[in-house]
Amino acid sequence: MPGLVDKIRERRWAMTDAERLLWSRLRNGQLGVVFECRVPVGPYLVDFLCRERRLVVEVLDPSAVAREEDRERDAFLRAAGFRLRRFPAYEVMLRPEAVMAALWLATEAGAAGEGGQDQVGRARRQPPTAAPASPCP
Repeated sequence: MPGLVDKIRERRWAMTDAERLLWSRLRNGQLGVVFECRVPVGPYLVDFLCRERRLVVEVLDPSAVAREEDRERDAFLRAAGFRLRRFPAYEVMLRPEAVMAALWLATEAGAAGEGGQDQVGRARRQPPTAAPASPCP
């Protein structure tokens, strides 16, 4: 596991502009749930994770190409009960509010029960308001 720890440390400080922007919007519970940055899940490292809603969020590089390794990773994460949301880096940069709205809906879908309540009977949360970007990490 030492190799994974080193990889986490390296990647946490080497975030792309899109990852940094998204993290500035996800951190500190701005969507009403807690997200973590650069988290190991099994043998894989994910960009952002909301454990409470079992949601993995990834920012795709412009040069990202689907590989067999990615399909195996996705299968592992889904088998472990995680839902995946991916956003191209350009979308995060050009339309951050749309990305946040999509993630808010994804967190709601992970919590929604019957009658507009989450799994513990609380009323659903309201969508986020625009928050100023803050530097990361």
